[in-house]
This record gives sequence, structure tokens and C-alpha cells, in this order.
Amino acid sequence: MAFSGLRLKAPQLEKFRRPGIVGGFLYGVIFSLGTATAPLLVVLAAAAAQSDPAQGVALGFAFGVGRALPFLLIGLSAGFVSRFLQSPGRRKALQAVSGSVLLFASLYFGRVFLSFL
Repeated sequence: MAFSGLRLKAPQLEKFRRPGIVGGFLYGVIFSLGTATAPLLVVLAAAAAQSDPAQGVALGFAFGVGRALPFLLIGLSAGFVSRFLQSPGRRKALQAVSGSVLLFASLYFGRVFLSFL
């Protein structure tokens, strides 16, 4: 499933959707297999290089938590954000703030990239 999941289109993924926590977990597993394969391989290689199973479990757990936590926070705050954005003024303010953050992040990464040249 890990290799065939990469070739699934959105309508094909919808049949894996099930309501509830188990459905969300299964959908998240399929999504993560398609987007986190390379970082997961790096974590597994680092764990194998350590030759310590406990540290490998800790690395895998930390990777899983770090990968899932943003999605959990977004899911938990989706209702609040949708109610917060009902006001057009708030929506414009959020767009300005998020656009500024993206601009500053691109300037930062551009500066870092140019420092290596």
C-alpha cells in the first residue's frame, strides 16, 4: 500500500475516508506515506546507525509526534478559525500577517542561500 498509495488520485483517496478517529488515522497514514517517506528513511537510517533500539524508538516517536502535531492543532482549531474569520476585517488582517510571515521567511531563506554562494 505504501507504494501504490503514492499513485492514488484524490477521488480514489476519498473511498478510504471514514468518520471518526480511526478513519482520520487511516487517512493520515496514507497521506503521510506519500509525503513523509524521505524524512522517515532519514530517521530510520539515523536509528540504524545508533545501533540502539530504544533510541530508534524514541527517534521514530519524536518524528511521528512532530509530523502529526501540526495537523492535530489545525484540526482542533478549525472551528475557532472559521468563526474568527467571519469578519472581513479580521480576514484581511490575517492575510496581511500571513503574507508578511511568508515574505520574511523567503527573505531569510534567500539570504541563507546566498551566503553559501
